[in-house]
Amino acid sequence: MRRWLSSGLVATALPVLCGGCAQTVEVQTYVLNADVTAPPRDVPLHVTTSESRGAVTISPSVSFGMGGVYSGDVGGSSPSRSKEFYPVDTVRGPGGQPQYVGLVPEDNLYWTHPNYSIGLDLDFAGDVVALALGANYSSSAGIDRWGWRGGLGFQGQTKGNVGVRLDLGLGWQMVTYDVRSVVVVKESWDYWGDTYTDTAWYSDTGDEARFGYYVALTFNSGNPDWPVNGFVQASVARQSLFNFEPSQQLTTVWMPFPIFRFSPSGGEATTGVTLFSLTPGLFTQLTDDLRLVAGARIWWDMSGTITSGAPGVYPFVQIDFMLPMPG
Repeated sequence: MRRWLSSGLVATALPVLCGGCAQTVEVQTYVLNADVTAPPRDVPLHVTTSESRGAVTISPSVSFGMGGVYSGDVGGSSPSRSKEFYPVDTVRGPGGQPQYVGLVPEDNLYWTHPNYSIGLDLDFAGDVVALALGANYSSSAGIDRWGWRGGLGFQGQTKGNVGVRLDLGLGWQMVTYDVRSVVVVKESWDYWGDTYTDTAWYSDTGDEARFGYYVALTFNSGNPDWPVNGFVQASVARQSLFNFEPSQQLTTVWMPFPIFRFSPSGGEATTGVTLFSLTPGLFTQLTDDLRLVAGARIWWDMSGTITSGAPGVYPFVQIDFMLPMPG
Protein backbone atom coordinates (compact mmCIF):
# COMPACT_ATOMS: atom_id res chain seq x y z
CA MET A 1 0.00 0.00 0.00
CA ARG A 2 1.32 3.49 -0.81
CA ARG A 3 1.46 6.27 1.70
CA TRP A 4 1.34 9.75 0.11
CA LEU A 5 2.60 12.38 2.50
CA SER A 6 2.29 15.28 0.09
CA SER A 7 -0.30 18.01 -0.26
CA GLY A 8 -3.59 17.45 -2.06
CA LEU A 9 -2.34 19.65 -4.89
CA VAL A 10 0.62 17.40 -5.66
CA ALA A 11 -1.38 14.19 -5.18
CA THR A 12 -3.93 15.28 -7.79
CA ALA A 13 -1.44 16.84 -10.19
CA LEU A 14 0.54 13.65 -10.75
CA PRO A 15 -2.21 11.79 -12.64
CA VAL A 16 -2.64 14.80 -14.95
CA LEU A 17 1.05 14.95 -15.73
CA CYS A 18 1.15 11.17 -16.25
CA GLY A 19 -2.11 10.88 -18.19
CA GLY A 20 -2.00 7.89 -20.49
CA CYS A 21 1.08 6.43 -18.76
CA ALA A 22 1.07 2.65 -18.15
CA GLN A 23 2.64 1.52 -14.89
CA THR A 24 3.77 -2.03 -14.07
CA VAL A 25 4.44 -2.93 -10.44
CA GLU A 26 6.21 -6.16 -9.47
CA VAL A 27 6.39 -7.09 -5.77
CA GLN A 28 8.71 -9.86 -4.53
CA THR A 29 9.09 -10.98 -0.91
CA TYR A 30 12.24 -12.83 0.20
CA VAL A 31 12.25 -14.57 3.59
CA LEU A 32 15.75 -14.44 5.05
CA ASN A 33 15.07 -16.31 8.30
CA ALA A 34 11.92 -17.78 9.85
CA ASP A 35 11.70 -19.27 13.35
CA VAL A 36 8.39 -21.05 13.96
CA THR A 37 7.18 -22.84 17.11
CA ALA A 38 4.13 -25.11 16.99
CA PRO A 39 3.32 -28.81 17.34
CA PRO A 40 2.64 -30.81 14.18
CA ARG A 41 -1.06 -31.01 13.33
CA ASP A 42 -2.78 -33.43 15.68
CA VAL A 43 -4.85 -36.03 13.81
CA PRO A 44 -7.45 -37.83 15.98
CA LEU A 45 -7.21 -41.59 16.40
CA HIS A 46 -10.48 -43.53 16.69
CA VAL A 47 -10.50 -47.33 16.61
CA THR A 48 -13.75 -49.07 15.69
CA THR A 49 -15.15 -51.78 17.98
CA SER A 50 -18.60 -52.91 19.06
CA GLU A 51 -18.19 -50.91 22.28
CA SER A 52 -17.50 -47.58 20.53
CA ARG A 53 -20.21 -47.80 17.86
CA GLY A 54 -23.36 -46.05 19.03
CA ALA A 55 -21.51 -44.40 21.91
CA VAL A 56 -19.97 -41.09 22.97
CA THR A 57 -16.23 -41.60 23.41
CA ILE A 58 -14.18 -39.13 25.49
CA SER A 59 -10.47 -39.49 24.77
CA PRO A 60 -7.79 -37.60 26.73
CA SER A 61 -4.29 -38.19 25.36
CA VAL A 62 -0.70 -37.08 25.77
CA SER A 63 2.05 -37.07 23.13
CA PHE A 64 5.62 -36.81 24.40
CA GLY A 65 9.19 -36.86 23.17
CA MET A 66 8.25 -34.37 20.45
CA GLY A 67 10.94 -31.76 21.09
CA GLY A 68 13.22 -30.96 18.17
CA VAL A 69 14.07 -28.42 15.48
CA TYR A 70 13.31 -29.24 11.85
CA SER A 71 14.85 -27.05 9.18
CA GLY A 72 14.09 -26.36 5.55
CA ASP A 73 13.34 -23.67 2.99
CA VAL A 74 10.41 -21.31 2.68
CA GLY A 75 8.73 -22.12 -0.64
CA GLY A 76 9.89 -19.83 -3.45
CA SER A 77 12.33 -18.03 -1.17
CA SER A 78 15.33 -20.30 -0.65
CA PRO A 79 18.57 -18.63 0.54
CA SER A 80 20.21 -19.30 -2.82
CA ARG A 81 17.63 -17.03 -4.50
CA SER A 82 18.15 -14.14 -2.08
CA LYS A 83 21.86 -14.37 -1.27
CA GLU A 84 22.45 -10.70 -2.12
CA PHE A 85 20.43 -9.70 0.97
CA TYR A 86 22.57 -11.61 3.50
CA PRO A 87 25.56 -10.12 5.39
CA VAL A 88 29.01 -10.22 3.77
CA ASP A 89 32.24 -11.15 5.54
CA THR A 90 35.73 -10.00 4.46
CA VAL A 91 38.48 -12.62 4.23
CA ARG A 92 42.05 -12.56 2.93
CA GLY A 93 42.77 -14.31 -0.34
CA PRO A 94 45.93 -16.33 -1.15
CA GLY A 95 47.77 -13.16 -2.14
CA GLY A 96 46.54 -11.17 0.86
CA GLN A 97 43.93 -9.29 -1.11
CA PRO A 98 40.52 -8.88 0.50
CA GLN A 99 37.69 -11.09 -0.68
CA TYR A 100 34.02 -10.76 0.14
CA VAL A 101 32.11 -13.87 1.11
CA GLY A 102 28.36 -13.87 1.58
CA LEU A 103 27.12 -15.44 4.83
CA VAL A 104 24.32 -17.39 3.17
CA PRO A 105 22.78 -20.19 5.28
CA GLU A 106 21.69 -23.52 3.85
CA ASP A 107 18.18 -23.16 5.31
CA ASN A 108 15.92 -20.25 6.19
CA LEU A 109 13.12 -22.07 8.05
CA TYR A 110 13.47 -23.52 11.54
CA TRP A 111 10.40 -25.28 12.96
CA THR A 112 10.61 -25.99 16.71
CA HIS A 113 8.28 -28.59 18.22
CA PRO A 114 7.29 -28.39 21.90
CA ASN A 115 8.25 -31.33 24.12
CA TYR A 116 4.68 -32.50 24.66
CA SER A 117 1.08 -32.03 23.57
CA ILE A 118 -2.07 -32.80 25.58
CA GLY A 119 -5.23 -33.60 23.66
CA LEU A 120 -8.94 -34.15 24.32
CA ASP A 121 -11.28 -35.65 21.71
CA LEU A 122 -15.03 -36.21 21.68
CA ASP A 123 -16.54 -38.72 19.27
CA PHE A 124 -20.31 -38.95 18.81
CA ALA A 125 -20.57 -42.21 16.89
CA GLY A 126 -23.59 -43.77 15.30
CA ASP A 127 -23.46 -47.13 13.61
CA VAL A 128 -21.76 -45.68 10.50
CA VAL A 129 -21.27 -41.90 10.79
CA ALA A 130 -19.54 -40.06 13.65
CA LEU A 131 -19.04 -36.43 14.59
CA ALA A 132 -15.50 -35.84 15.91
CA LEU A 133 -14.40 -32.76 17.86
CA GLY A 134 -11.08 -32.16 19.56
CA ALA A 135 -8.55 -29.77 21.07
CA ASN A 136 -4.89 -29.90 22.00
CA TYR A 137 -2.59 -27.86 24.23
CA SER A 138 1.18 -27.45 24.26
CA SER A 139 3.58 -25.01 25.87
CA SER A 140 7.18 -23.96 25.30
CA ALA A 141 9.24 -20.91 26.27
CA GLY A 142 6.37 -19.81 28.51
CA ILE A 143 3.91 -19.50 25.60
CA ASP A 144 0.68 -21.53 25.59
CA ARG A 145 -0.52 -22.85 22.24
CA TRP A 146 -3.96 -24.29 21.55
CA GLY A 147 -5.30 -26.20 18.60
CA TRP A 148 -8.87 -27.10 17.59
CA ARG A 149 -10.30 -29.57 15.11
CA GLY A 150 -13.58 -31.00 13.93
CA GLY A 151 -14.75 -33.42 11.30
CA LEU A 152 -16.74 -36.45 10.28
CA GLY A 153 -15.90 -40.13 10.57
CA PHE A 154 -17.25 -43.03 8.51
CA GLN A 155 -16.78 -46.42 10.14
CA GLY A 156 -17.59 -50.08 9.69
CA GLN A 157 -16.70 -53.51 10.99
CA THR A 158 -16.23 -56.74 9.06
CA LYS A 159 -17.43 -60.18 10.14
CA GLY A 160 -13.83 -60.93 11.02
CA ASN A 161 -13.86 -58.14 13.64
CA VAL A 162 -11.71 -55.82 11.56
CA GLY A 163 -12.62 -52.16 12.08
CA VAL A 164 -12.23 -49.55 9.34
CA ARG A 165 -12.68 -45.79 9.76
CA LEU A 166 -12.20 -42.81 7.45
CA ASP A 167 -11.86 -39.38 9.10
CA LEU A 168 -12.10 -36.04 7.29
CA GLY A 169 -11.67 -32.80 9.19
CA LEU A 170 -10.54 -29.20 9.49
CA GLY A 171 -8.39 -27.65 12.20
CA TRP A 172 -6.69 -24.55 13.55
CA GLN A 173 -3.37 -24.47 15.38
CA MET A 174 -1.80 -21.56 17.24
CA VAL A 175 1.64 -20.81 15.77
CA THR A 176 4.35 -18.44 17.00
CA TYR A 177 6.66 -16.99 14.34
CA ASP A 178 9.63 -14.63 14.10
CA VAL A 179 10.37 -13.80 10.46
CA ARG A 180 12.96 -11.51 8.84
CA SER A 181 12.17 -10.63 5.23
CA VAL A 182 12.95 -8.26 2.39
CA VAL A 183 10.32 -6.74 0.10
CA VAL A 184 11.46 -5.55 -3.33
CA VAL A 185 9.12 -3.41 -5.44
CA LYS A 186 9.97 -2.71 -9.09
CA GLU A 187 7.97 -0.01 -10.88
CA SER A 188 8.16 0.37 -14.64
CA TRP A 189 6.74 3.38 -16.50
CA ASP A 190 6.11 2.71 -20.19
CA TYR A 191 5.89 6.39 -21.09
CA TRP A 192 9.37 7.26 -19.82
CA GLY A 193 10.92 3.80 -20.08
CA ASP A 194 12.22 4.13 -16.53
CA THR A 195 12.30 1.51 -13.77
CA TYR A 196 12.52 2.28 -10.05
CA THR A 197 13.43 -0.37 -7.49
CA ASP A 198 12.63 0.07 -3.80
CA THR A 199 13.79 -2.32 -1.08
CA ALA A 200 12.84 -2.56 2.58
CA TRP A 201 13.82 -4.93 5.39
CA TYR A 202 11.22 -6.24 7.84
CA SER A 203 11.21 -8.15 11.12
CA ASP A 204 7.76 -9.48 12.05
CA THR A 205 6.67 -11.54 15.03
CA GLY A 206 3.25 -12.98 15.66
CA ASP A 207 1.12 -15.56 17.43
CA GLU A 208 -1.93 -16.58 15.43
CA ALA A 209 -4.20 -19.52 14.59
CA ARG A 210 -3.37 -21.15 11.28
CA PHE A 211 -5.86 -23.20 9.29
CA GLY A 212 -5.40 -26.72 7.93
CA TYR A 213 -7.12 -30.00 7.18
CA TYR A 214 -6.58 -33.73 7.64
CA VAL A 215 -7.60 -37.05 6.11
CA ALA A 216 -7.03 -40.29 8.04
CA LEU A 217 -7.71 -43.97 7.37
CA THR A 218 -7.55 -46.37 10.33
CA PHE A 219 -7.63 -50.17 10.37
CA ASN A 220 -7.82 -52.16 13.61
CA SER A 221 -8.47 -55.64 14.85
CA GLY A 222 -11.29 -56.02 17.36
CA ASN A 223 -11.39 -59.60 18.56
CA PRO A 224 -13.03 -59.59 22.02
CA ASP A 225 -11.20 -62.81 22.94
CA TRP A 226 -7.77 -61.19 22.51
CA PRO A 227 -6.29 -59.35 25.46
CA VAL A 228 -4.58 -56.89 23.11
CA ASN A 229 -5.61 -55.73 19.63
CA GLY A 230 -3.68 -53.65 17.13
CA PHE A 231 -4.25 -50.74 14.77
CA VAL A 232 -2.52 -48.79 12.04
CA GLN A 233 -3.47 -45.34 10.78
CA ALA A 234 -2.31 -43.51 7.65
CA SER A 235 -3.03 -39.78 7.48
CA VAL A 236 -2.29 -36.65 5.46
CA ALA A 237 -2.50 -33.25 7.16
CA ARG A 238 -1.94 -29.79 5.71
CA GLN A 239 -0.54 -27.25 8.17
CA SER A 240 0.10 -23.55 7.54
CA LEU A 241 3.07 -22.19 9.51
CA PHE A 242 2.65 -18.49 8.69
CA ASN A 243 0.93 -16.23 6.17
CA PHE A 244 1.14 -12.45 6.60
CA GLU A 245 2.06 -9.19 4.92
CA PRO A 246 5.36 -7.81 6.28
CA SER A 247 4.62 -4.69 8.31
CA GLN A 248 7.37 -4.12 10.93
CA GLN A 249 9.84 -2.22 8.77
CA LEU A 250 13.47 -1.90 9.85
CA THR A 251 14.54 0.61 7.16
CA THR A 252 13.03 3.68 5.55
CA VAL A 253 13.33 4.02 1.79
CA TRP A 254 12.99 7.43 0.09
CA MET A 255 11.89 7.87 -3.47
CA PRO A 256 13.98 10.17 -5.74
CA PHE A 257 11.29 12.84 -5.42
CA PRO A 258 11.38 14.70 -2.08
CA ILE A 259 7.65 15.49 -2.16
CA PHE A 260 6.45 12.11 -0.93
CA ARG A 261 7.69 9.08 0.97
CA PHE A 262 7.24 5.47 -0.13
CA SER A 263 7.51 2.30 1.94
CA PRO A 264 7.48 -0.92 -0.10
CA SER A 265 4.61 -3.15 0.98
CA GLY A 266 2.02 -5.46 -0.46
CA GLY A 267 4.33 -8.49 -0.32
CA GLU A 268 3.30 -11.74 1.30
CA ALA A 269 5.35 -14.11 3.44
CA THR A 270 3.84 -17.59 3.60
CA THR A 271 4.80 -21.24 4.00
CA GLY A 272 3.34 -24.52 5.18
CA VAL A 273 3.87 -28.27 5.29
CA THR A 274 1.92 -31.33 4.17
CA LEU A 275 2.57 -34.14 6.63
CA PHE A 276 2.09 -37.82 5.86
CA SER A 277 1.91 -39.86 9.06
CA LEU A 278 1.96 -43.59 9.73
CA THR A 279 0.75 -44.54 13.22
CA PRO A 280 0.95 -48.15 14.44
CA GLY A 281 -0.11 -49.15 17.96
CA LEU A 282 -1.94 -51.41 20.36
CA PHE A 283 -5.06 -51.14 22.52
CA THR A 284 -6.72 -53.17 25.23
CA GLN A 285 -10.31 -53.15 26.48
CA LEU A 286 -9.96 -52.72 30.24
CA THR A 287 -13.72 -52.78 30.86
CA ASP A 288 -16.82 -52.50 28.68
CA ASP A 289 -16.56 -48.69 28.78
CA LEU A 290 -12.82 -48.11 29.26
CA ARG A 291 -10.02 -48.65 26.74
CA LEU A 292 -6.26 -47.99 26.82
CA VAL A 293 -4.56 -47.03 23.53
CA ALA A 294 -0.82 -46.55 22.88
CA GLY A 295 1.16 -45.98 19.71
CA ALA A 296 3.81 -43.97 17.91
CA ARG A 297 3.29 -41.42 15.15
CA ILE A 298 5.91 -41.27 12.38
CA TRP A 299 5.64 -38.29 10.02
CA TRP A 300 7.26 -37.06 6.82
CA ASP A 301 6.82 -33.76 5.01
CA MET A 302 5.44 -34.36 1.51
CA SER A 303 5.68 -30.70 0.46
CA GLY A 304 9.48 -30.59 0.47
CA THR A 305 9.53 -27.63 2.86
CA ILE A 306 11.31 -29.57 5.63
CA THR A 307 14.67 -30.86 4.41
CA SER A 308 16.48 -31.75 7.65
CA GLY A 309 15.43 -33.62 10.80
CA ALA A 310 12.53 -35.61 9.34
CA PRO A 311 11.07 -38.13 9.76
CA GLY A 312 9.78 -37.17 13.16
CA VAL A 313 8.68 -39.83 15.65
CA TYR A 314 6.75 -39.34 18.87
CA PRO A 315 4.81 -41.80 21.05
CA PHE A 316 1.41 -41.16 22.62
CA VAL A 317 -0.94 -42.68 25.18
CA GLN A 318 -4.74 -42.32 25.04
CA ILE A 319 -7.60 -43.42 27.27
CA ASP A 320 -11.08 -43.91 25.78
CA PHE A 321 -14.13 -43.49 28.03
CA MET A 322 -17.23 -44.82 26.23
CA LEU A 323 -20.68 -43.62 27.33
CA PRO A 324 -24.12 -44.44 25.91
CA MET A 325 -25.32 -42.06 23.22
CA PRO A 326 -27.83 -39.55 24.71
CA GLY A 327 -31.46 -40.18 23.81
